Amino acid sequence: MRKILFVFALVFSAGGVVEAQVLDQANTTTVNSGWTVDNVNYTNLAQSFTADMNGPLNKIVVSVDPATVDGTFSLVIRDGNGYTGTVLATEYFTLTTTTPFGEFSIPITTSVNIVSGNQYTFIIDEFSGTGSAAFHGTNDTYTGGILYQTIFGSTELSFPSYDMWFKTFISGPDTYSTIDISSCMSYTSPSGNYTWTADGTYNDTIPNAGGGDSIMTINLTVINLTDQTAGAIDASLCYGDSTTIELGSTEAG
Repeated sequence: MRKILFVFALVFSAGGVVEAQVLDQANTTTVNSGWTVDNVNYTNLAQSFTADMNGPLNKIVVSVDPATVDGTFSLVIRDGNGYTGTVLATEYFTLTTTTPFGEFSIPITTSVNIVSGNQYTFIIDEFSGTGSAAFHGTNDTYTGGILYQTIFGSTELSFPSYDMWFKTFISGPDTYSTIDISSCMSYTSPSGNYTWTADGTYNDTIPNAGGGDSIMTINLTVINLTDQTAGAIDASLCYGDSTTIELGSTEAG
């Protein structure tokens, strides 16, 4: 039997630096009148772009006017320039008459790994059959792609003299760390998915601030406390005396 004090140590050794979302493309120099997307006449709006970086696409930011009619819209991402490439992801978002004017972020929840130098196109369409909203454009200030729109049920039209106002972001990289922990009786992992009751080396993963994974190696020592002992430094006490009491525990093994 060994006597130990209640001491719990946590040592964190970072193997990487958590990075924020990384801006890949931006066309935000000017804003002109909005391009309408609705369920009747202006059925969709699209913008192609050329990636500068490699990595998972995290979100696309556009600039909007409040919807003239509430509705659900879709964002389709295709490989290549235009409407004919392979569909890589489809996301949905809602715009209402109270949506604030200006930047609107659309998260990309499907894994889309963009490649530097390749072109991609995102297409915004009215999905619910009821909505109508305007998205801001610019006057051909972006050299990596062009704006497209389908009007009055026609085939897709290109507008080389215009572009959408937009930004694209990729997720930061995965990060790695090692954690040394001593814990009483058991330990619950940072993700909350596991509870461990024995010594060992374990793995756990949580999201990091950049949208990637924080991958942890946890070296765990579990202290099994079976009983507690308390003792006074001075065995005999009189009225008005003071003493120090040590609180400890025995560990099985």
